[in-house]
Amino acid sequence: MRQLCFIVDFMKFIMFKKTFAVVTAVAVFALAGVASAATMADLGGMTLRQGSTGTFVSSLQAALNTCTGSALSTDGKFGPATTTAVKAFQASKSLNADGVVGAMTKQALIGCGVNSNPNNNSNSNSNSNSSSTLKGGAGSANVTSTSTGVESDVKEGATENVLGFRVEADGSDIEVTGVRFTLKADFANLSTMSNRPSRYMETVSVMMEDEEVGSIDVADLSRDGNDYTGYVTLDDAVVREDKKVDFYLTVEASESVDSVGAKFDIGLTQIRYMDAENVVVTSNSTIVDEFGFDDISGDDKIDLKSSSANPDARSLKVEDTDKSDEYLVLAAKLDVDEDSSDIDIFEFPVYLDVAGATNPTGSITQIIDKVRVEIDGKDMDADLDVAGTLVGGAATGVKYVADFDGDLTIDADDVVDVKVYVTFNDQSGNYSATTSTVKATIMPAQIIAEGEDGVTVGGGNRIGNTFGLKLTGTEFSNYAWSETEGASVAVVDFFVTVKAEDGSFTLDESTVIGTRTFNTTAAAIGVGDITLSKISGDADTVTAGSVYTVADGETARFRVRFNTQTALAEANISSIGGQEVPDDKQLSPTAVAQ
Repeated sequence: MRQLCFIVDFMKFIMFKKTFAVVTAVAVFALAGVASAATMADLGGMTLRQGSTGTFVSSLQAALNTCTGSALSTDGKFGPATTTAVKAFQASKSLNADGVVGAMTKQALIGCGVNSNPNNNSNSNSNSNSSSTLKGGAGSANVTSTSTGVESDVKEGATENVLGFRVEADGSDIEVTGVRFTLKADFANLSTMSNRPSRYMETVSVMMEDEEVGSIDVADLSRDGNDYTGYVTLDDAVVREDKKVDFYLTVEASESVDSVGAKFDIGLTQIRYMDAENVVVTSNSTIVDEFGFDDISGDDKIDLKSSSANPDARSLKVEDTDKSDEYLVLAAKLDVDEDSSDIDIFEFPVYLDVAGATNPTGSITQIIDKVRVEIDGKDMDADLDVAGTLVGGAATGVKYVADFDGDLTIDADDVVDVKVYVTFNDQSGNYSATTSTVKATIMPAQIIAEGEDGVTVGGGNRIGNTFGLKLTGTEFSNYAWSETEGASVAVVDFFVTVKAEDGSFTLDESTVIGTRTFNTTAAAIGVGDITLSKISGDADTVTAGSVYTVADGETARFRVRFNTQTALAEANISSIGGQEVPDDKQLSPTAVAQ
């Protein structure tokens, strides 16, 4: 009878070894090099128990940390804490909870990922429902860092993403079941500032895109010196095969942070996931980011931004002996931050560049009659801040100020329109009817605004297009370039549409201003370098190839063809017909002969 029992037990052992070998082979194939909690080589062939020491015990402790969420020191000493963790793990796997690590316990540690929650003492069936939704075979996860949607500072009382990682499922759907992270203070004056995360933040959450899938209270983190470690169990964090999903470690800052000068390093150290074959893998990570804190009292912020309503460059019709109509010369937007208080606008400066005045040392008022600023539908005339004296009939950066005196309030999280209008004085005797121009600029650094706290006015300078002042209103549009390349042929062509209003308009090739490069020679554009032609619309030919007149109310499209070159042709047109060409339309493509 004893011999029969021995044979049966031996056969069970053989079958166990075969099963274990198959499971191990499948896991190795599925992981494609991604680390699991432990291998048999890590845990050794001898039985481990309290009092054991060495590298096998260190591996055991690391595996218990991974599989149960314990925070054992991996010091290689099998003490009472390790025994307690072993018994808890054995009980969770329906093993004899004797604290002795033999072959069965080692096998369970190697396959411990069957339970998606390392802190849950339920049995291995706890993941069967989740895994049933996963499709595919053996799978793996590729984990990379991402900075998209990550903030470097967290405002007091706010929640921000501070570390991003992208998970790509390969071979099957995968379910991310947990992540381990570390927090460590990273500032020099630790002697006077606390390094405890709980003095600065409340929770650390894991976001899957914009959905929270798990969190942990900062007070529950494990401490090892200055390092704090946490494990977050995730719920329904499924990544489908061949898909990439962004995950984030998110910090909720305390309402009152100990010191806003504090900085913390946050690191993703491990990610656990399960594939469609119920194989659970723990993959190590070295993704690290740094974040700090913002004082909520410094939250008031408003940004000057661009607007699609900003008018294109064109000719503005002025009057010979009377003031002109009012024209929109610049449009922008003011955007108040969602975390800001309401913002009151006091002074809103506008800077004008002008050219073409008849009196070279006169005042800008020769050209400008009135400047009006409209913000969120509330308008205010802007006063000339300085004399506005001209030099050579021109001036740059002449300041006009619209004094709203705090009567204009923009609510938090609002975006409002800003529009600058100009009315021009009569042209006769004051400025040229062919070469006069105006351009407006708004500088955020010069805007005076107030909120509940100090206000930061950000954004870039908003610079309007340059407008020509003409006795006839002419609109230039549809700027375009083309190139022709052939055998010893290189040609570039420039196109523009001209619409005459309130009088006829004459376009002369001599008004084409800019530079050209023919083969290896660069020079200013000369009348001998180009041919002006009407290609469509209505225009009278004054001089074929050089001068055309568009009658009042008519529209014509013109081509400026640069002379054919044998090697290379390139050009840059800054203005035509006294009208500035938009910056992004000035440079031609380069034509290279074949």
